[in-house]
Amino acid sequence: MKIWPDTNGAVVARYVGQLRLRYPRSPIYYRQVLHSFQEIVVQTQCPPSQVNRDALEAWLHERVVLWSVSTLLHRGRIVNCFIDFLVQEGLIASNPVADLRAEYCVKSSTAILRALLAPDPDATAVPAIRQRSGKSDAQPYRTDAHQRIPIREAGPLVLALRLLSAGSSGACRRAGIGHVATLVIGASDRQSRRRVRKSGSRRGQGPASSRSRHQAETPGPASGAAGRTTMASALHLQPGGSPSPP
Repeated sequence: MKIWPDTNGAVVARYVGQLRLRYPRSPIYYRQVLHSFQEIVVQTQCPPSQVNRDALEAWLHERVVLWSVSTLLHRGRIVNCFIDFLVQEGLIASNPVADLRAEYCVKSSTAILRALLAPDPDATAVPAIRQRSGKSDAQPYRTDAHQRIPIREAGPLVLALRLLSAGSSGACRRAGIGHVATLVIGASDRQSRRRVRKSGSRRGQGPASSRSRHQAETPGPASGAAGRTTMASALHLQPGGSPSPP
C-alpha cells in the first residue's frame, strides 16, 4: 500500500525519476525542495491522505526567509506539480492550489502562491486576484488602437490588404481598393451603432430608438469612385498603383 508522507523518501524519488530534467544537477534541487515540503506536512500533522492549505502556507512562509520571492514562486510551482502527482497516484484527495483556483476562478497557480504569502490572504490578496480576473474576463475582445475596429473584424481587412499588395494589374488594384473600403466602412458603421446603442441604453432609451436615430443622423457609406478615392487616401493607397508608405 502506497502511503505519503513516507519515511524513506521513495515517493519523492519516484516522482523526480520520471521527470525529464535538462541538467544533471536538477534532480538534486528538486529532491531538496520536495523533502522540505514533506517535512512541513509532517510537522503540521495534516489529516491522512490530505495536504491542506495550512501546510502549504507554512512552507511558503518558512522558505521566503531563505529564498527570494521569485525563487520561492518557481520552487512553489515544483511543489504544486508534485502535489498534482500525489493526487493522480491516489495518495491524497486534492491539491489545495487547484481548490483555490476553482474557488476564485483564477487560472494562474503562481498568482495563488503569491497571494498565500500575504499576511491575511483571505481578506486582501486572494479576493484582489479574483477581482482582477473578473475585470479581464469582462473585456470580450480587444480593439485596434487607431480605428477601434474589433480584432475579429480586422482579419478580413488584413487579408484584403495583402491581396491588394500582391495584385499586378490596375483593375485588380482598383477592385481591391473598393473591397478594402467596403470592409472598413462596414466595420466602422457597426462600431458606431454599438456606441450609439450603448449611450442610448445609459440614458434609458431602448436599442430600437437609438438605432433609428443613428440611421436618421448618419449618412450612408460613400459609394462610387469618390468613396474609393477617399478611403484609398485614408489607407495610404494609390488607385491603380501600389500602397504608398504612410
